Amino acid sequence: VRDVGVRSIWCGLRTTGETFPCEVSIAECHIGDTRELVIRVRDITERKQSAKAARDRAEFERFLFHLSRTFIAIPEESIDANMTLGLARVGTFLEMDRVTLLELSRDRAAMSVAYSWSHPDIMAPSPVLTVQMQPWWVGQILRGDVSLASRVDDLPQEAAAEKEYLR
Repeated sequence: VRDVGVRSIWCGLRTTGETFPCEVSIAECHIGDTRELVIRVRDITERKQSAKAARDRAEFERFLFHLSRTFIAIPEESIDANMTLGLARVGTFLEMDRVTLLELSRDRAAMSVAYSWSHPDIMAPSPVLTVQMQPWWVGQILRGDVSLASRVDDLPQEAAAEKEYLR
């Protein structure tokens, strides 16, 4: 009864065994001469997910703002050093092993590393990637297709050379 009118966050348990965050509130209610307590439980999963998404979005926007400030009105002689530092910041923020910017050759047969950053435990990339080394990936780029994989095993079967390279 001490907690009447107080809201708190609890962990609910569904009949499926799944837990969920919920808000529990207790209110006093009089029915005739009887004093009752009404307990209300509300699932706040969506509210917590929305709040996390908003925090993540704000953190990402702050990250982009600070990163872009680095490159505004930068002297040309500082670009190379700042590109590497910028890629390191991107890799760290996105929790990536390596971030590499590649330049496609004029004959479209190879890509050369323009800038790269790798986590200290990760090998640096090959300075040049050829169509023979990476046929699926270079084909994707030449067609203008985007390829995205969170894990090496997410790549399609035809990307066997790319999987081997990344491993």
